Amino acid sequence: MAYNAVAGRWSEEITASRIGLDAALSLDDPVAIVRSGRYLARALVETGHVEEANEPIDLILKHQDRLPPEHRAATERGIALVRSCQERFIEAREHARRALDIARQLDQRHEIALSLLELGWGHAQLGDHSQAIVLCRQGIPMMQELGDHRNEAGAWDSIGYAQQRLGDLDAAIVNYRKAIRIYGEIHYDYGQAETLDHLGSAQLELGDIEQARESRTRAADLLSGLRIAHAAQLRLRTPYP
Repeated sequence: MAYNAVAGRWSEEITASRIGLDAALSLDDPVAIVRSGRYLARALVETGHVEEANEPIDLILKHQDRLPPEHRAATERGIALVRSCQERFIEAREHARRALDIARQLDQRHEIALSLLELGWGHAQLGDHSQAIVLCRQGIPMMQELGDHRNEAGAWDSIGYAQQRLGDLDAAIVNYRKAIRIYGEIHYDYGQAETLDHLGSAQLELGDIEQARESRTRAADLLSGLRIAHAAQLRLRTPYP
C-alpha cells in the first residue's frame, strides 16, 4: 500500500488489495487477511465507496482475535480511520482508544504516536476540540524523533482543524501552513492538497477570498495530477468574488 497511499492512487490500491486479500484468504493467513482488508477498506472510503468498506472491516473483525499482539494496535487504528470516514465517530474514537491502550501495553512507540493522532482526530470529529489538540501535540515529538514527517504534518493539520472550530483562525492558518510545508518537503501531494483545502476554508472564514481561491486552486491542481475525483469538487467550491 505504501506507494499508492503516498501517491494518492486509491483506485489502483483497490485492485491491488483485492488481489492480496484473495491470496491471503486462500492461505488462511490472519495477518495478511487483516492487512489487505485494512488497505482495501481505506482505499474504498478514499474513493467514496464508503458503505462498501463494511465488507473488509467485517472480515477484519472476524479474524482480529487470531492476530499476534504486535499487530493489534495498527488494526484497531485502521478500523478507527475507516469508521471516521463513514461518520461513525463514536465507534472510531473507541477503536482509536483501544489502539492506544494496546500500543502502550506493548511499548510500541510509533503506534502510540499514531494512535494519539487518530484518537485526537476522533475527539475533533465529536466536537471535543481542546482534547484533540492536547492529544495531537503529545504525538508530535514522537513523530519528530522517529522521523515520521508525513504523520507529523497530519498532526499539525488536525491541530489546525480543531483550532479553526474553536474560532482561533490565525493559529489554525499557522498550523495548516506548517503541515503544507512539511508535506511539500517530502513530496506528499495528497496530504498537501487536503491541507490546502483546509487552509482555504480558514481563509474564506476570515474573508480573504483571494487567498482562499489560490489555496483551493492549488489543492485541485495537485489532486488532478493524482487523478483523484475530489479535485472536481474542490474546483466547484473555489470561491469567487
